[in-house]
Amino acid sequence: MRIILLGPPGSGKGTQAKNLSQSLKIPIISVGDILRISQNKKTIPIYELNNAILHGKLISDSIIIKLVRMYIQKSKYQKGFILDGFPRTLEQAKATKNFNIDYVISLIVDNKTIINRISGRRIHLPSGRIYHIFNNPPKNLNRDDITGELLTQRQDDNEKIIKNRLLIYKKKTQPLIFYYTNKNIKNKNPKYIEISGIGLEKSITANILKNIYTHKKY
Repeated sequence: MRIILLGPPGSGKGTQAKNLSQSLKIPIISVGDILRISQNKKTIPIYELNNAILHGKLISDSIIIKLVRMYIQKSKYQKGFILDGFPRTLEQAKATKNFNIDYVISLIVDNKTIINRISGRRIHLPSGRIYHIFNNPPKNLNRDDITGELLTQRQDDNEKIIKNRLLIYKKKTQPLIFYYTNKNIKNKNPKYIEISGIGLEKSITANILKNIYTHKKY
């Protein structure tokens, strides 16, 4: 099974990708992780990545498409995968034409909720554990529950950059919805499904799985 997760930043794509990966037994291809690995290996121009992070912009299509294609060819993804963070533009969506995608799951969340979610997010960088100052606060102020180490607010998790990211999403990514729904009229593959991203994490996961099994083709 091959799945694309769509949704604005802060809609819960990463969380739902992990939950679906566990339930469906298929690996995740996270573009965020790919970029971090590429940055460490210096396979992406460092100035472009830093500029994008600081201003809430997108990395160029050509670089992203090239990196994702490289990963999809790896043996561990041959039986299926969940794409988290790709595609984000119409050009990237067109590049998925030969990916044999089964489902496009679009998480719907309003801007106010997203801004509150992201601006309150705190991260333990060594482990990747995520907290929220209101919704999921650490036991001790700004300290990781397990190690006691300081938590970090990502450079792009401030309200000004979040609003800019949402504007970019509306301009660049929302047209993907038309692309997949219009394609769906002519060709039933992939199946486009909208899911509310507001509510309990497990309930959202259950709703996604229910819709997948309802439209399951095999």
